[in-house]
Amino acid sequence: MWFNLAFSASVSKIFCIIMIVGDTEQIVISTPQDAHRVAEIFYSARAEMRYLPRIHSSEETYQFFSKLIHDGNIPVCKVGDEIVGFMELENGWLHHLYIAPQFQNKGFGTMMLDYAKRKSPQGIKLWVFEDNKNAIRFYEREGFILVKKRNIDETTNEENLPDRLYEWRPNDKNI
Repeated sequence: MWFNLAFSASVSKIFCIIMIVGDTEQIVISTPQDAHRVAEIFYSARAEMRYLPRIHSSEETYQFFSKLIHDGNIPVCKVGDEIVGFMELENGWLHHLYIAPQFQNKGFGTMMLDYAKRKSPQGIKLWVFEDNKNAIRFYEREGFILVKKRNIDETTNEENLPDRLYEWRPNDKNI
């Protein structure tokens, strides 16, 4: 039996994702045909976050991601032909990182974040909602440092929710 191996190293651990032959994981720049799946992952992942208000229609979300895809800003993670996650990375800012719920906690988020770190050797900044405890644990485990917290009166996100600014700076241990 064959196996494809994908290795992802971070500060204090090494992950090994084993996929049976026929399923290969890869990160590629999305194409216009991927817009519906990207919007679907966005909606399904955010549906798990009960604290988030729904402020855009499905069509608005699709149009938003279609434009980002057209601009070349959306790498997607594929297993075989199936898109399992995506991110928006622009000028050192990670604006979105979403993995479809059924693929979470399987190493794909780490794989995408490692890709982002390679593409942003100067460092990465991101905002995360204060109530998104899973994401906070994930980013802290992956070497991100808390820079700032904003309460509801200070925040500028469209959901009007408290959030945190995190930053990853490269060094010999976490590249």
